[in-house]
Amino acid sequence: MSTLPGDKAEDLPSELTVYDDKGQASPIDARCDEIHGTGVTRDGLVFACADGVIRVNEDFDAEVLPYPEETGERAWSVEVGRDLAATPFDDGGIGILDATTDEWTFADTDAEVVSAGIAPDDSAVVALDEDGTVYSLDPETGKVLTKKKLIAPFDAESQGHGAGPSVAVDSERTYVSDPASGAVLELDPAGGLREARSFDLGGAPASLAVTGR
Repeated sequence: MSTLPGDKAEDLPSELTVYDDKGQASPIDARCDEIHGTGVTRDGLVFACADGVIRVNEDFDAEVLPYPEETGERAWSVEVGRDLAATPFDDGGIGILDATTDEWTFADTDAEVVSAGIAPDDSAVVALDEDGTVYSLDPETGKVLTKKKLIAPFDAESQGHGAGPSVAVDSERTYVSDPASGAVLELDPAGGLREARSFDLGGAPASLAVTGR
């Protein structure tokens, strides 16, 4: 599957197509303007668009799901677990989509979310805002269970996108990078975001990934 180029080189794509093993293209019969951000759940692919996400199942049937009513903003990224997808919105807040029911929940945040993650088994949803506050969210209701200011604030405009802190979530622990201090924090979402360990790496650690069991 691939996005189709916009009319101009600088335009974001708004259409999708599927290619078979012979390279034959079959356009997806749904349009979602300004696609930017994608993820794969157990129920198919999801792409973030201007007004919602487009969900494409294994039969390549597509449906555009409008963002929750609580936000008037769009998302530029999608984080996924098994059946859940999380979309941080411009100017704050994060939506959690259940791809099995197509239902949204919404969690408000004090500042714009710069990174978010979902455990592979959907047991935890964690978000980090630009003020350095980490949020543990209820995966089913979107309710903020715990929030703690744990790292220094980050200004993406002055420091550059991709150079900031990020979150990585597995089924038991959450990891938060702190470029300002050179550390990575290991948190326990089930324990109220208790800091289990801190890894002092030096430098300015940013992007994170969890591997292994």
